[in-house]
Amino acid sequence: MPPFDDKSEADPNDELDFDNNEVFSIEPNIVLTDNNNDDHMVFLNHEEYSEEEISTDKTLDDSSTKWILSSGRDVNEILSKYREKIPRAKAYLYPAYFGILDLSGEDIEVKSLFTDDEWNEMIRDFNNNVNLSDLGDEQERPFYELMDQIAEVLKKKPSDLITGIESCVIKDNIKVNAIRRFIQTYAYNLQRLQLPMSEAAFGSNFTNMTTKGILTFDQTYHYEEGEIQGLASSVITNLKTKPTDRSLIGQKVDFRISKEQFEMLIGLRSGGLPPAAKGKKWMDKVDLAVSLRDVLINEGIENNGIEPNKFHKLFTLGVHTYNYNYNIYGLDWKSKGVWRLGLLQKIKLPTSIDCLPVIEKLIISLLRVEVRKLYIIYGKSITKY
Repeated sequence: MPPFDDKSEADPNDELDFDNNEVFSIEPNIVLTDNNNDDHMVFLNHEEYSEEEISTDKTLDDSSTKWILSSGRDVNEILSKYREKIPRAKAYLYPAYFGILDLSGEDIEVKSLFTDDEWNEMIRDFNNNVNLSDLGDEQERPFYELMDQIAEVLKKKPSDLITGIESCVIKDNIKVNAIRRFIQTYAYNLQRLQLPMSEAAFGSNFTNMTTKGILTFDQTYHYEEGEIQGLASSVITNLKTKPTDRSLIGQKVDFRISKEQFEMLIGLRSGGLPPAAKGKKWMDKVDLAVSLRDVLINEGIENNGIEPNKFHKLFTLGVHTYNYNYNIYGLDWKSKGVWRLGLLQKIKLPTSIDCLPVIEKLIISLLRVEVRKLYIIYGKSITKY
């Protein structure tokens, strides 16, 4: 890894100034992306970054430049002091190094920087903006009827479980019956599971299969999976490269769901079975957080001169899976230098046929993601609010 203060010559073709466009301003020398390569981290120092600048028509108020808690403490100031203590050789393991405040509670060091009252205040503020929509009764009831039918089949312990599940039908409800087929496939794959199982195989047989089936049912959004890089991350990674330079890869993701290049949901899987080590899971979570942040940065760049009060309303989602765990995260921008990552849903997947009904929580959560229709929210937040 190059020295932390490594600086490269400004490119006259650059069109961005993160300092003048206050929405994207972060502390000087905070890395924007590490492109998954410890030996080549890309640093953007916005003080000498560009020849041109993005203008902002509106004057920013204090709520856009600072996040002051009821206790009077400035969140950005707290994180800035914490960053100074981060060991440079391991900086890529710290979300705060990338300007990301991890509100999931999984970053114990960051949580210890705040009192319980301050932490709860930040969680409430985050949840007011980043959340999943509740389902209406007309959406929930047919699905619960389906799960009741499947539970009855499981009680009978049929010799042909897959055919038994296939007999569970909700009349005149194409979508719920499609969900039944995903449950059938999950059960079929679970019956035939053999260890070890690779990361890619687990995703194809279980997590990615279910996610894709539900969120792309209406064929509104584009789904991709495999060893791919985040669309926005690839752009952000190459912001400072010259046209003659070799392009750098962005953050790697295992799947993405997008609409017109806006990544509404990004997914990363940490290992197959047996489960990955804790270090692998943590690094992948940090990579996911950086990818989500890059989505919002890129969206702000695409909407040149976006007003902060509109940008506040925008958020995107990420899925991190490992072993039989399925975590849904949300990320938004709060103030200058502070991106917030929160855990919205923590789901345990079925590990055996006997606990197949546990899949209910995963499906309900994905239906709530779909109802949220992030792309519509993003469009309103940019153009209509």
